[in-house]
Amino acid sequence: MKYRYLVIILVVLASACNQSQQSVSKTDTAIQKQVEVSNKTKADTIADTIKKIMGYSVAHNFSDSTYKDIFSINLYGKTILSGVVVFQIFDHTHKSIFKETYHAQDLLGDMGDVLNNRQKQDTIKKRLADFLDTRKFISPAIDPKETFDNAYSSADNADKPEWEEIKKDKSSIGFMYNYGYEGTYGITFSKSKKKLFLFFYSD
Repeated sequence: MKYRYLVIILVVLASACNQSQQSVSKTDTAIQKQVEVSNKTKADTIADTIKKIMGYSVAHNFSDSTYKDIFSINLYGKTILSGVVVFQIFDHTHKSIFKETYHAQDLLGDMGDVLNNRQKQDTIKKRLADFLDTRKFISPAIDPKETFDNAYSSADNADKPEWEEIKKDKSSIGFMYNYGYEGTYGITFSKSKKKLFLFFYSD
């Protein structure tokens, strides 16, 4: 993996690792990660009907070089540990261009088995607070020296033409984030296809 992505991954993971030290001292194809916002999952339905516990948002250029998109991460539910996290991106017209929903404990990564409940809650809150750190935005999205095969744990050649096109775009903007068991994802916006694209995945 190239140094550039390693640095970003370390930023994504730093908060969770520090929290663990203080307290306890693939996707089949890239297309599967391009979430269709019109398809509601069970977790989406839950998130629509229960209270918001906490959330964060940040404005940043992403799908448009002139107008900023809104990135939001919100936790819904009765408790932090049983809650549902909704990560969503809206363009400047307030249209949702990306929506991903998962359980709050997915933010614990590989620490779920070594933390007690209090530590889990603190870690989830810390991960939510750091999820939209501006250091996770990178431009260009794909390093000029990066290769398609190295960008994914399991590359799908069907995505290669679009990946190469984005690589040539020096104005592209990527966002790196982490959830699940050591899963790191890089997303950007394909200007030609007018949709979100997963350009990096590592587990």
